[in-house]
Amino acid sequence: MCIRDSNASEDQYFTQPSLYERDRPLFKKYIPLCKRVAEAGWEPITRARSSHPHVHIERFGDRYLTVFNDGSERQQATITLEESRRGTSRDLVGGRLFHWDEGTTTITLAGEDVAVIDLGEPPEQTGLLAVPEVLEGAFQPPSRYADDFGGYASPLRFADGRLVKTAADWRQRRAEILEQWHAAPGAWPPLIERPPSSIEAASGCLSQGQPGLFRYLVLKRDSTMQ
Repeated sequence: MCIRDSNASEDQYFTQPSLYERDRPLFKKYIPLCKRVAEAGWEPITRARSSHPHVHIERFGDRYLTVFNDGSERQQATITLEESRRGTSRDLVGGRLFHWDEGTTTITLAGEDVAVIDLGEPPEQTGLLAVPEVLEGAFQPPSRYADDFGGYASPLRFADGRLVKTAADWRQRRAEILEQWHAAPGAWPPLIERPPSSIEAASGCLSQGQPGLFRYLVLKRDSTMQ
């Protein structure tokens, strides 16, 4: 991205569609990442260290680490966390997976390159176990499909080809999607507000291995079956 600083009152970047349209993919990729780490909150204590003097770490909340190579050459560094961690973490910039072994992993960055490592929710908060290494491939798409979203129609385009541009447009488009969906499997039946039957346990002791005796009250037919 090139924003001229010689005279900020002329040739403004955002008045030139040729420039900001050229860079739109960068905005769509990096602005959500910047927002995500900013909302997590910068932490003065990283609780992690790098083995290389040109590879720097910053922490945002409990979940994100940014790793930056401030040199011009490709560098490899070992990242060590204060906590013991196993499993994998994903780089939100490049999509790479990092494998942790007792809180240690290795990262390679090109000159002036950056990675945003998503550590996930702290284990003590989620209670989730790390994905076994043998199953890791099932948690990510094959590389040939990673950036291929298919030739499917956009939900932000009306059936007649018009684009959704406003909130009002989106309400109309939602109604159109619902209508198209109902045309395929059929509309949902009306909600039954007062179900016509109920089940009442009359007797029995399942906990002692005895079959329970249930009485079905079919209110709609006004009959009782045992």
